[in-house]
Amino acid sequence: MDHFDVSVIVPTVLRPELGRALASTRRDQVAIEVVVVVDRDVPRSDVRPASELADQIIVTGGGRGGAFARNLGTAAARGRWIAFLDDDDEFLPGKVTAQAAACERLTRAGRRPLVSCRAVHRWITHERVSRPVPSRLYRDGEPLDDYLFRRRRLGVDRAAVFASSLMVEASLAREVGWDETLRRHQDWDFLLRALDVPGAALHQLPLTGIVSWFGSAGSMSAGADWASSLEWARRWKGRWSNAAYVDFLTAQTLRYAVQARSKKGLLEVARELTDARRMPSASAMALGLSGVIPRGRLEAGAAALSAPVRVNSS
Repeated sequence: MDHFDVSVIVPTVLRPELGRALASTRRDQVAIEVVVVVDRDVPRSDVRPASELADQIIVTGGGRGGAFARNLGTAAARGRWIAFLDDDDEFLPGKVTAQAAACERLTRAGRRPLVSCRAVHRWITHERVSRPVPSRLYRDGEPLDDYLFRRRRLGVDRAAVFASSLMVEASLAREVGWDETLRRHQDWDFLLRALDVPGAALHQLPLTGIVSWFGSAGSMSAGADWASSLEWARRWKGRWSNAAYVDFLTAQTLRYAVQARSKKGLLEVARELTDARRMPSASAMALGLSGVIPRGRLEAGAAALSAPVRVNSS
């Protein structure tokens, strides 16, 4: 097939959940191309189940990272729109169709679209499913830093634009690219830089379109690398509102420093907050100090507080 409406880029290290993720891409009646980028040193012929469910399989040789894999897949994609899917997440029925239609509408209005949607969280180790999140959607045109970082709080229902929920104009995705030098915050960085492009517009649909799984092995988000977080935040200092910057440092970077029990990290974040001359919000401070609690306990608590929800997924 030469024409595809949507290319789905799936970076993977061949986690066991890959088959579930790939199967979920075939639920809509849309011309979809699935591009699997394997970041492992394995022969292409040995990649299963990707060999049965993918239109293209690319092998990096291993150790190149998620940003490199997404860029490689985006460069090879033949669809008009690019959707991203982590190998431990899954699409729900109707997601691709609704987002492609939204991309078409924004294009007709002269915009370069980035379209997101809501998610439900599921826990590998708990039989619980969250309500659709975020409850408060991004408002078209609002500063993304304020939406994502101001008054950030504990719990799964905080402001979010999930990487696996994104569908982007293919040419915009190639123009912006994922920053391969970053160790974390790659998804936020991609979005913020994309919205700097003239004509780019982010729209978040109320549709619940993805299942985001908690507890998968090898997740970068489970790490406590405060130094990379601080370095990234400093790149954006002066471009975000002061309130967003302070709350980001408190809720994210401080939490990693606390989690790592790093005296140096605590001092570095404290200096940066002092220089900002603004108090963080109470909710951001609570999230930052939650680093004293082991991540497994926090996830167990979040799962326990989540009401069971019926989700139509495999």
